[in-house]
Amino acid sequence: MIRSKITELCLLLVATSLACADEDEGRATSAGIPTGLTIGSSASASASATEGPESGSTASVSTDTGDTLDTEAGATGDDPKFDLGVAPDINQGESDECTKVDILFAIDNSGSMGGEQANLIAAFPGFVTGIQEALQFAESYHIGVVTSDSYNFNEAGCQGIGDLVTQTGGADSSNGPCGPYSSGHRWFDNTEPDLASTFACAAQVGTDGSGDEEQVHGLLRATDAERNAPGACNDGFLRDDALLVVVLITDEEDEEDCVPIIGCDGGTPAGPNEWFTRLVTNKFNIETNIVMLSLVGLPGSSCADHGSRILDFGTRFTNHAEGEICAGNYAEFFTQAISEIDTACQEFVPPG
Repeated sequence: MIRSKITELCLLLVATSLACADEDEGRATSAGIPTGLTIGSSASASASATEGPESGSTASVSTDTGDTLDTEAGATGDDPKFDLGVAPDINQGESDECTKVDILFAIDNSGSMGGEQANLIAAFPGFVTGIQEALQFAESYHIGVVTSDSYNFNEAGCQGIGDLVTQTGGADSSNGPCGPYSSGHRWFDNTEPDLASTFACAAQVGTDGSGDEEQVHGLLRATDAERNAPGACNDGFLRDDALLVVVLITDEEDEEDCVPIIGCDGGTPAGPNEWFTRLVTNKFNIETNIVMLSLVGLPGSSCADHGSRILDFGTRFTNHAEGEICAGNYAEFFTQAISEIDTACQEFVPPG
């Protein structure tokens, strides 16, 4: 008799347990919690449930991928929690940070610029080292120099304003050939055996240029498509997939002496707005891929004209920096410039 009662009690407990399980499964389904879980198209899942003294139920779901998902439901009916372990990295695409940089120096070669050219040459090694340290992914650099006037000391056929300098002459110049450059072109790059010496030669353009400076005209022509076309004087300098850095150095305002309706080969076109539009056009209409650096006479300058229109031009660019041409040392200016270059490189917009 006692054994029979015990048997009936056991059967009652089993039935009650099954009913509770069915009720729990119904609640889980109605709450939108799946009774099975598949990760990936080939994954299979198995689940086991254990019950702790206070923590409620815990289900462990394992798959053939090696992943485990744990769910916890508190005794008070809290929503289940999914522990996914380490969060997946959803941003694994390559950075758009620039890998190429084209640096154009537009240097005033008028009579008052001997000392400023020397200061620029002294600052160049630190400037380039700073860029290389800041731009971790940049592996290719093109460097070119143009003047604020036509440059008769260049080779025949490439003596116009905006043609890259390969040899110098005249007062206060390095007075000799600066190439051939290792690039095989009229610009040099980071493959030069002695980059600092090469730049020192090209940047010391001398002081025989016109007193009617056309610095902006020189940089605009240097970046025009026809001058960068195959076989042209600046062949291959400007690249569509490179960050363009322009360093303009002058102690006087740019001369505006042309009539746009007739043509501007004899002077810089119109003014800052037109300069800006033309340079952006030359750089494939991506303005943020240009960094404009101006070493000019700032308001109150002690040795230079206030370059108000050049400053207006430069500050139109998202990435820009301005420095005092009369400073005896340009290190502080180039430190600021490197920060602007770094920002522009990180935000580089690939063409196309």
